[in-house]
Order: sequence, then C-alpha cells, then structure tokens
Amino acid sequence: METTGLNQNTTKFMHKLFLSMIAGLCVIVGYTSFLSNAEHGLWVAGLLSSLVTMFFVAAPLADLRTVIRTQSTACLPLFMILMNLLLGLLFLVYGYLLQDIFIQIPNAIGVTVSVVALSFYVIYPSKPAKKLSYR
Repeated sequence: METTGLNQNTTKFMHKLFLSMIAGLCVIVGYTSFLSNAEHGLWVAGLLSSLVTMFFVAAPLADLRTVIRTQSTACLPLFMILMNLLLGLLFLVYGYLLQDIFIQIPNAIGVTVSVVALSFYVIYPSKPAKKLSYR
C-alpha cells in the first residue's frame, strides 16, 4: 500500500540512496578513526565536511533556471537563504578566530552564494499568486 504519494521506483531509489549514505558515513568514520593517522584523518574529515556544507548552501540555487525563465523568485526559499547567510557569517567569523580553513572556505563560499541568491530577489521580485475565480 502506497501512502506517501511516491511511486515505487522513487521509494526504492530513496531507500538505496539512504543506505548508500549510511554506508559511506561508516567508511569515512572507520577510515578517519582507525586506518589513518590523526592529522590525515582530520584533513579528510574536514574536506568532506566542507564539501557537504557547500552543497547544502548551494541547494536553493537548484531552481535558478526556473527563476530566470519565469522572472520570479516565488520558488526560492527566502527564509532558508537568509538563515544560510546568517549561519555562514557566524561560522566565517568563528573560522577566522580559529584560523581554520575548513571552516572559513566553505562558509565564505556559502555567504557568497547566499548573497547571489538574495540578489535575485532584487532582480526578479516574487509575483503575487493569482487569485482563483469561482464563477
């Protein structure tokens, strides 16, 4: 019985993706904890964390083509972009204080991406939703 509204292929794909992510996490934790020296493990963990952070922050830009085509930012998550900007600025300062490039670089990129995403709200403001007529 299908209760989520997803078709069976999508559900199977999501299960495989979830299991792949868990397996990958186990491999990373095992490698950084047991198979490498502490400095190399820290470098690998920092690099992977930086990449994941950049993908997370860039996620709202997946709809960039739709924004440009429709000339409307209605599909962009404004609150998420604002929170990414705030969080990026806070962690950028924190990374600067610690002198940690694994914190500084992805958050500098995240702040830049958030500012670019917010600039689309200036270029293409959201169009009001069309009112439905019940005639």
